[in-house]
Amino acid sequence: MQLNESLILFFVDIVLGYIPQAAGCAVCLFTIADQRLRSRPFLITTIIYAVIAMAIRLLYNIGFIDFGFHTIIIWMIFIIVAIFYNKLPVMQSTVSILVSGILITVSEIITAIVLSAIFGAERFNAMMNNTATVQGQIEKAICGIPMNFLFLIIVLILSLVVKRQRAKKAALKAQSAEGEATQEEDADITEE
Repeated sequence: MQLNESLILFFVDIVLGYIPQAAGCAVCLFTIADQRLRSRPFLITTIIYAVIAMAIRLLYNIGFIDFGFHTIIIWMIFIIVAIFYNKLPVMQSTVSILVSGILITVSEIITAIVLSAIFGAERFNAMMNNTATVQGQIEKAICGIPMNFLFLIIVLILSLVVKRQRAKKAALKAQSAEGEATQEEDADITEE
């Protein structure tokens, strides 16, 4: 029974928890840095982010990290990966993690409100605080699944919006450059 619970916890906490959140952070990074999402570096960055989040969280859970700032440690390492592995500018790397943090917080608030409405505030709080048993950890991880996917969906939508805006700006810039070139040609012909 313990092995089954451990496998369930692994699935809901890691596969449906850390991986979507890591992918969301990577989407945010690649969007802000104007990098292609459909690329090998994006996939590798997502995997690296997921491994970092799992490792730091594991260290926190076993008591090796003795304070509640494990999320900040994770984000600091994400920034370091973005700078040194992805070779992205410090400002873009930092901004992407700050934006990710804001969007994760928004997703958590929305999810908490919805789950509190469904289960009742008292039951929801009990589920969030009951981590002494594996069953309690599973319940808490299950409650986190909607937040992680909401975060990923929000980031993907924002990425599409940003991509379209950039395409429009590039088209306007090309059109403007073409118009200026035509005016210069007309001016040259008039002078002749």
